[in-house]
Amino acid sequence: MRRSALALCLWTALASCAEERGAIDRVQANALRKADLDGEWYFVQTVIDVPYTTEFTFIGDQSELEKIRWVIQEKFLVAHRTYERFEGSEQRDELGRDYLGAPVAAYSIESHFDIKHDYNPTTGEEINIVVENTTDRPWYEREYMRVDWSTNLVTNWSFWADKVSLEPIATYANDECAATGRECDDRPVFEDGYMDFTHRFLASPGQIDDPDWGTFPTCWLYYSFDDCTAQQIEVRASFMRVPDSDYEPLVWTDHDQELFGYFDVQRYGYDDQYGPVESRRVRYATRWDIWQTSHTDEACASDDECTGGRCDEVRGLCTVPYAEREPKPIVYHVGPGTSAEDAQVLSGIADEWSAALRDTVNGVRENECLNGGGSAEACAGLRDETLAMFILCPNNPVQEGDPAECGAAGTAPRIGDMRYSFMYMVQKPQLGSPLGYGPSLPDPETGEIVSASAFVYGPELDTYSAWARDLVALLNGEIDVDDYIMGVNVEDWVAAQGEGGGQEARRARTLTPDEIRGRRERMSLDWAAALPRVPAARNGRAKDPRALSRARQAVQSSGILAAHGPGGAARLASLRGTPVEAQMVNAEMLLAAGMDPTSAPTEEVVRRASPLGRMSPAALRAVTRARRERNAHRCVWFRDFSDPGAVGWALEHRGEDPEEARKIIRAAVLRSVMAHEVGHTIGLRHNFEGSYDALNYPAEYWALRDDGTMQPRYLDPETDEELEGNIREVQYSTVMDYSARFNSDVRGIGHYDLAAVKFGYGKLMEVFPNVTGADADIANVLVLYTNFGWPMPLLYDSDDALVGLHYTEYPTYFGDLEDRRDVFWDDLGDFYGDAEWFESPITHLATATGEPIVPYRFCSDEFEGASVTCSVFDEGADLYEVTADRIDRYRNYYIFDAFKRDRVNFNPEPYVWRVYERYLEPLQNLNQWYVLLVADLLATEEPTDNVPRFLERPDGFGPLTVAVGDAFQTFAETLTMPEPGTYHLDVRGDGTEWLAPWGEDFEVPLTEGRWLETTWDFDSGYYWDDKVLRVGYFVDKALAMELMADPTTWFLGRDTAADIRQYQISFYSNFRDQMVDLFGGLMGDRIDRIAPYEDANGNLQRRDYTDPTSVIPPGATPIDPQTGFTVQLFASVYGMTMMSDNFDTKFIDSARVYLEGSGQGFTPLFERVTFDDPYGGKRYVAQSFPDEDGVERGVAAGVIAEANALLAIFQDEGASDEERARADAALRNYVDNLDLMRQIGEYLDLGPSSIWE
Repeated sequence: MRRSALALCLWTALASCAEERGAIDRVQANALRKADLDGEWYFVQTVIDVPYTTEFTFIGDQSELEKIRWVIQEKFLVAHRTYERFEGSEQRDELGRDYLGAPVAAYSIESHFDIKHDYNPTTGEEINIVVENTTDRPWYEREYMRVDWSTNLVTNWSFWADKVSLEPIATYANDECAATGRECDDRPVFEDGYMDFTHRFLASPGQIDDPDWGTFPTCWLYYSFDDCTAQQIEVRASFMRVPDSDYEPLVWTDHDQELFGYFDVQRYGYDDQYGPVESRRVRYATRWDIWQTSHTDEACASDDECTGGRCDEVRGLCTVPYAEREPKPIVYHVGPGTSAEDAQVLSGIADEWSAALRDTVNGVRENECLNGGGSAEACAGLRDETLAMFILCPNNPVQEGDPAECGAAGTAPRIGDMRYSFMYMVQKPQLGSPLGYGPSLPDPETGEIVSASAFVYGPELDTYSAWARDLVALLNGEIDVDDYIMGVNVEDWVAAQGEGGGQEARRARTLTPDEIRGRRERMSLDWAAALPRVPAARNGRAKDPRALSRARQAVQSSGILAAHGPGGAARLASLRGTPVEAQMVNAEMLLAAGMDPTSAPTEEVVRRASPLGRMSPAALRAVTRARRERNAHRCVWFRDFSDPGAVGWALEHRGEDPEEARKIIRAAVLRSVMAHEVGHTIGLRHNFEGSYDALNYPAEYWALRDDGTMQPRYLDPETDEELEGNIREVQYSTVMDYSARFNSDVRGIGHYDLAAVKFGYGKLMEVFPNVTGADADIANVLVLYTNFGWPMPLLYDSDDALVGLHYTEYPTYFGDLEDRRDVFWDDLGDFYGDAEWFESPITHLATATGEPIVPYRFCSDEFEGASVTCSVFDEGADLYEVTADRIDRYRNYYIFDAFKRDRVNFNPEPYVWRVYERYLEPLQNLNQWYVLLVADLLATEEPTDNVPRFLERPDGFGPLTVAVGDAFQTFAETLTMPEPGTYHLDVRGDGTEWLAPWGEDFEVPLTEGRWLETTWDFDSGYYWDDKVLRVGYFVDKALAMELMADPTTWFLGRDTAADIRQYQISFYSNFRDQMVDLFGGLMGDRIDRIAPYEDANGNLQRRDYTDPTSVIPPGATPIDPQTGFTVQLFASVYGMTMMSDNFDTKFIDSARVYLEGSGQGFTPLFERVTFDDPYGGKRYVAQSFPDEDGVERGVAAGVIAEANALLAIFQDEGASDEERARADAALRNYVDNLDLMRQIGEYLDLGPSSIWE
């Protein structure tokens, strides 16, 4: 091991003297001068190697940056935190010594000594030997020590997966590599002001105890893991002395964060009387220091005390004017082994971020000059368009000819060395590897980024691009359609992939105004009549959003759309521990829970796989959010987040050489992921509204989209020219989103990214210089409504009717959307008075001449899903487009989501998570938001508003109304989805015809059907049981039923005075008749009312489920919708527990079944209907619910009516034996259903009587 620099100098001097006198050196290696550890140090740990099977951490995983001071004890060297978590909370000692907080690292000290000439103990005469003297002075006065760096005795390190326990292995690489040639890559480094060493740990993931999930490794919470056992990992501990810094911290307020998203460090304050107080909490944005010098020596308390610059109130010093500052570029290195092709891609990314920082430097200089009275020409002359602000060193080690900022040739930065920052390609395969990871290391007191690393994991990248290559080969006909997913013919799917990417139906689909009006009129919004009325004001053309806030509080207080008595969750919980719950745990639910499908239904098995507990949407929601929030906090991006996006690229490269396509796709994915991760490393957070922010799509989008007649896509579908121009690739505003497809943001950083850098690093805002008057006012209103959480501002047209602002109108209002200029934030004000009228804290809206700021949308991880426009994995400029795209992907990616495709350890559990979080839960959330927003509108409706018309208008909520109808249609189609394959014409128990599986009369293609049950590779031999080939669609049906019926809301309100999580909103709130028909049809096995059908022309058709009057046309034949007893069981459970609309429990009441003589008598308001069980001798009773036309609407009454019809056939002596046998089989199923409905009602009335007690 090398000594510290100063110790080495001292020893050199001693050695030279000794050489003259022939001295003998007996000082051993690893001597460390204690004074070399003076001052503050930074400390970070980085995982630099893991075994392939490790799944709870990965190469690059980092701890948080600590700021420490070394304390030398007799036995230990301890690193203590040097800052208070709560400023002012610790009692400093009277001597004013440095603050010492909690220890974050500790090492054993082997000895303390002085290096000196030995001497004769009798005479005191020095002799010709240099030794380690351990006796002459007390240990604390000796100048040197030797530390055992092999083991850090403090192991409280935050891994990506929480609760990882570390057991140190006392070994580390050292300079013996020079002699042995081993471990040289992990050699320790001891240089002036820096040291690092490599430790080895035995790391094990912690355990979590959950009442439903049982005990499981923590890592399962964050990803789909197989091996969570203890693993030996290597960790680099890096220590660097805190350098002198002239950084200007940026106080980052909550209102700043509403505009652009930055990571921050928080400093909490402590009050002697009140303890920790919110008023003393300060946030500092995490940023790089892009200036060599920022301050003068002049102290200040306000700007007027400074000459030329401003007062940095955090430091209490005047700042240097921008024109006099020297920029300091950010320097990143590539990792070792980076190919020339990858380095070229990375250099392009560096250039893009460099341009953003260059614009910031130029912008602050130019605006400072203008504010100082300089001419436009002179101030523009201060701009330097050649300035390099983000430099990538393309070789590791550094080579001759690399930028001077990279260091001398031969410099070879290593992963975990905090003196360097990286765009690092990790080449080693790892089971737990993400696709990208972008941690930065900010100073915990100021937010200044000290070091950062953007990692992309090459093997994951290669896998992704290989999938796309195989898809290209499949589409080219170079892979047999039977081989792609192991024996399943995907010819139908391939044939369906036209030039529109499998979305020809969406492209061709248009709706007429009458059809949209019909959708709106068929919604059951009759509860609106009871809404409280809240007066609404207006400011010019805008509706008062404060009235909408008051309306929401009034609606909540009124009880409309709120829970009364036991909610659906409570009613559902009453079935826990009952035979009903046990029946719901079938083989498919066991598989979905990752369990053996042959497991006996013990209490433990049912608890872990119950759709009422661990496998419920509520539980999936909790796990999904925990996993996503953890990944977001650590800036982790897994390939699983985006893998189906390869389909879009494969379609784009159809007809090309697959291997060439693979290279192109790999480079594009690398560009997208690395740009995202670098964004994190310069401070930017996720922005999940970026895909929705059409105003800030690039110019290429508008060149394709704006033909002068733009309308929403259901009126103006994508054209061939738009598709040929790859319009989807330019339908984004930021690389900091999680897009639906990787090719959604491969064109480079977006408008938002550029604006966020300029705001965070220079406090610059973009304005539209040529937008004035009423249009500029609208731009300000758009900013405030966006901040308020609405999908669009509410305006008034010339007839005083309510109208919105659809994105297709942006060019009309704002002209050239690329025409922008930068101004200082401090130079903005409330020119049009909108902030005052909105009572908004965002008051910096326009320049002194009325130029409005450019509206940007921002929403990050905390509120993902909490507003209707803030969502991951979405694509679209309005809510119709977002919904249509989500539905397209759900339908189109079936063969990729549900089939093994040679994936090791493929199992149903990740499939369930994907279907839930990517497709179905967002569709449920959309409908809940629609109902809530409509309630706000109706509660504030003025005579001229014409809210019904607003819900249909293309420049109003028309796109949302269409989207909600499509969402309902998708759920209904999921519940009634047939299996692919051949069918034969058959006769049901009631004598009607239907198409049943297997035969030659009809065929359902793979694109229109889904296999219900999970299947295995039975031909693989003995271990077939762990080789799942295909996940059954039953889990989709189960999830769809609960999400349709579940009224639980999870969104958050903009106005925290009203906690809108207390609302109870489901599809039953606005599709009541449709839900009754659908669930009643499922419970009563009425496939004639719910199933898809073959029309008279031999084509498969699906009914319009949004139309309760829709019937199968004459000459059509229903197709088996795979809604047997288990589906009927789930429909009965969810329908009878959850389908209520505040005071309306009609569905639940209409589904109640009683046994006559059981003591559960009731006095019906209408006549009752009965059925006499011919097998058990019981009489089933239900209440009749006829509608105004006398048509039976009662669910249980309908089931009894069908049972009686079957009973009549069964008992008809004139019927044939075949007819009676069919009726008998069907009748037995109806008896089972009636008894099930009776049981559920009984448990709801009496509470559970556990079968496990």
